[in-house]
Amino acid sequence: MNNIKELLESYSEKINFHEEKLNEIYLNESSDITEIMNYLKDNGYTFLVDVTSVDYKEYFEMIYQLFSFTENIHLTVKTKLSHEDPQIDSMTSLWDTADWHEREAYDLMGIKFNNHPNLVRILTWDDFEGHPLRKDYEYESNRK
Repeated sequence: MNNIKELLESYSEKINFHEEKLNEIYLNESSDITEIMNYLKDNGYTFLVDVTSVDYKEYFEMIYQLFSFTENIHLTVKTKLSHEDPQIDSMTSLWDTADWHEREAYDLMGIKFNNHPNLVRILTWDDFEGHPLRKDYEYESNRK
């Protein structure tokens, strides 16, 4: 099935489609991530290409890039997280490759991934203070 809107029709109350980008969806609630991603994986989106995040000061946006080899289709899944307490379910139970990507987002942005098997820093040292890619990170005061 190569029509993403058709594939996700049963989830129409939980997602929104980008008006111009046909292969991009937005989850209304980040708490629906596991359910939607499970469904997508079961329906051909078996490859997790990337997981990243963006700090928009008021909120974080999680961005997941998926690919279906059977349909040769790329899909972007986005959802917002609270800036005060950014957390979302880990996708490591679905894709082993989520491990490194989620650890990077945790280390650099401070996003907590619930049920991650090893959520520790991956790029900075263990006693590093803060998360250096956040907009509110104060570089000079955290230098050692």
